[in-house]
Amino acid sequence: FVSFNNKSRFHRIITSSWINENFKQDEYFYTAGFNVEQDGIGEHLLFTGELYPGLPKKLIGPDPFYPSTANIFKEHFYPIASEAVFNIVNDVSFWEYGCHLSEKTFWAILGYNIPIISGYKMAKSMETIGFDMFRDIVNYSSENIKNPFIRTFNLLNDNKEIIQNAKDILDKSILQRLEYNKNLLLQSNIKEIAIKKLNTPKMIDKLDELV
Repeated sequence: FVSFNNKSRFHRIITSSWINENFKQDEYFYTAGFNVEQDGIGEHLLFTGELYPGLPKKLIGPDPFYPSTANIFKEHFYPIASEAVFNIVNDVSFWEYGCHLSEKTFWAILGYNIPIISGYKMAKSMETIGFDMFRDIVNYSSENIKNPFIRTFNLLNDNKEIIQNAKDILDKSILQRLEYNKNLLLQSNIKEIAIKKLNTPKMIDKLDELV
């Protein structure tokens, strides 16, 4: 599996610790632009208590803290992601009761990964757009939990076993479903599709008014 993280955020801190505690180094690939112990990060302790030590800093690409281009993904991230079955996606949403999608979610789809995506009702939002979130494989029962720390811990722990047995999952039908997700993402009007399906007409009118 893979998990691409740059800036320090609460769910990324939890994921870094969880990966380091539960998996051997040859079982995953990750990026992280932070290390809790090295950087003296401690805000999460108000909510989590002590965690297992996080992963060392490791970044790839020419400038990991600035927006990535298609060429950067293709050259630096796709060769790694395409070798993985799962992608633990820690997109921006954590406290919010909403859906925020960025390149981390898109990379999972373009890399032919089964996404394990954090965030409140994120899987449901993705399904509303039309994406297959592999609920027959991934346990998303935690997505309705409003406490983001409990939600993050539960998402990871609920899916530990399926991640450990990742290579037993892939078959022709799974690959077809991954291809479906990629084709949907690459539709020229996917942004309009997402906006229309995730918002009421009243909300869309308000958005048009603001922009």
